[in-house]
Amino acid sequence: MEEKNTDRTENEKLMTGTGTPAGEDSTSDRDASARKTGSSGRKWKIVLVLLAIILAGCAYGWYYWNLPEQQLKRILQESEEFLAKGDYENAASGFTRAMEIDPDNTGAVEGWLKARMAIAEEAAQAGGDIAGRARVCGLFEEIISFCDEKTDHAGSEADVSAPNAGGTSEAAAAGEAATQEAMASAADENPEKTEASDPAGDGGPLAAIVGPVREEAADRLARLRREIAEDYDSVQCETVREDRSGKVVLTDGTEVPYTWYYDLVQIRDDNYPLADEINAVLEAQKDAFFSGEQTNPSAGIGGVITRAEGDYQDYVGEAGIYSGKGILSIRMAEIRSAGLARAGFFRGKTFRLSDGKELTLADVTDRTDSGLKHLVKKKIREWFENEGYSSVSMSDVEDYIDQTAPEELKFCIREDGIVYLAVDQEMPFFTGAGEILEIPLN
Repeated sequence: MEEKNTDRTENEKLMTGTGTPAGEDSTSDRDASARKTGSSGRKWKIVLVLLAIILAGCAYGWYYWNLPEQQLKRILQESEEFLAKGDYENAASGFTRAMEIDPDNTGAVEGWLKARMAIAEEAAQAGGDIAGRARVCGLFEEIISFCDEKTDHAGSEADVSAPNAGGTSEAAAAGEAATQEAMASAADENPEKTEASDPAGDGGPLAAIVGPVREEAADRLARLRREIAEDYDSVQCETVREDRSGKVVLTDGTEVPYTWYYDLVQIRDDNYPLADEINAVLEAQKDAFFSGEQTNPSAGIGGVITRAEGDYQDYVGEAGIYSGKGILSIRMAEIRSAGLARAGFFRGKTFRLSDGKELTLADVTDRTDSGLKHLVKKKIREWFENEGYSSVSMSDVEDYIDQTAPEELKFCIREDGIVYLAVDQEMPFFTGAGEILEIPLN
């Protein structure tokens, strides 16, 4: 009885549409479920597509932002703003970073030069002690070195791009065409770089930028160096010996030692701006000593020494340095001996510290040429009379002095600040040991 009631209830549900046979889904439920699932899937697809677009856009934006030309553009703009504000240190730093991307970018090169010149000029105007102004010289030297580097690079680029004198091969012509095409393409993106990378035979626009700046920096450096040098009353020096002594073997197998050295005097004041120029003159004199055959024991000793007694000597020894009253004077003595034979020669150099000029005897005395010659004759005559050299003809002395220009007379300023004229064996009338004669200093 219960079973029949249950069947009837199920049948009624089916007939009224309120029931579904067991094991089957209703059509409406299936449709609703499908619609819900499809809608959710489409939303996820849209989200994924949008996310992919956003990520791609971010990636491209990051890539574009970090393109060298874009970085260069931003750095140049920022550096120009620093320059306009007078913040030269940050401007120079920015232009340096720009040149790390494009070394020959005309905007970066020109901006760096403007910033560095402004820094150097401000430092020069500030003045200061010698050490401070010497550091300013270093700033101008840095600018000059930078200009030379850029000019040399532009010149080398021009040489590389010059046509081949012997003709152009097909491969070279193709390469040239490709280069021109690439440069034309790059012109639209970065015209400054194209100009800098296309130097003419004279160095192109890059050389046109650095040339005037280098000239101005060199002029400022020269003036500043003169101003510093004029403030120097004296300089510190040191002596460094270059020793080339050794031995030679005579024809009979005897070994003969020889002494061969040079005491080179050099200025050792880092702030004195003309030290390199004066040191070069002194070093050239040393080089001439070692290169001369007459002073090379190993070249001529066999013909000079016939016995093993005594060694052969040829050396230049520093005998005194005077530095004061704006003058540097160095007295050196060259000694030559072979066995019992011995000779002495005077070597001296005197410089004015204000400009590095090598001075003559006339420069450090207050006499005219004729008055100086008269004084020299008188001093030599007095010396010979005091020393008893009666065999010396004063007419020979006077002839020698008359025929010798004042700038050729050898002298030095001793440690006591007195000018001394040298008389030695290089004078044709000389008959005794070397001597020096006192002459008043200006």
